Amino acid sequence: MGLDQYAFILEKKAEAQTEADAEKQVFSWRKHSRLQQFMVNLFGAKGGDKDAFNCVDLLLTKADIDSLEEAVKSGYCQYFCKGGFFWGEAYQEQSCREYRDQDLEFVNAAKQALAEGREVIYNCWY
Repeated sequence: MGLDQYAFILEKKAEAQTEADAEKQVFSWRKHSRLQQFMVNLFGAKGGDKDAFNCVDLLLTKADIDSLEEAVKSGYCQYFCKGGFFWGEAYQEQSCREYRDQDLEFVNAAKQALAEGREVIYNCWY
């Protein structure tokens, strides 16, 4: 039980005949609370209800990925999480360090995908 997070890089829906035909690259995290806080804030900035951001696809743009890259490089210093035990609040600084390379790998893959016209989606489940 807790926070599971996923990012999907896939072909635009119109280009794939079926969802199964779409090439998909998946990134996953577990209880990376500051990444979650970044995405919750982004969801709210895009007009979503922050309290309802569970099992909802968040389409990411180049500007979103650029902001994420800045957040990762700064250790997510502006994204302190108060999500509690199930989000990994108690060890969020450790998670930032442990996931840093993976976060940057995701940022680079997302930038390339967006430049190629593919979609980048973030989703969480808690």
